[in-house]
Amino acid sequence: MNDLIERLRQYAQAEDLHIDERNTLNDAANALEAAREDTERYRWLRSLDGACDAAACVTFNIGFDWIEQHGAELDAAIDQARGKEDHNG
Repeated sequence: MNDLIERLRQYAQAEDLHIDERNTLNDAANALEAAREDTERYRWLRSLDGACDAAACVTFNIGFDWIEQHGAELDAAIDQARGKEDHNG
């Protein structure tokens, strides 16, 4: 993904671009960079798989019960909280 971000930033420097095109390319690069960071954070969190300390664990409020989730259960809890179907398989 870093290559794509880099290419978008390079294309945005082209002299023949309209300012809106330049801004769109830069916005896309920034959005991809933010998504990459979020992905890295999530993968780190998911990799803890029950080995995290209290400060690093994520607890979800599912209905009226607070439950701690890890690994695939964390994926499902996030999907449920987002109103999405379980797409882990």
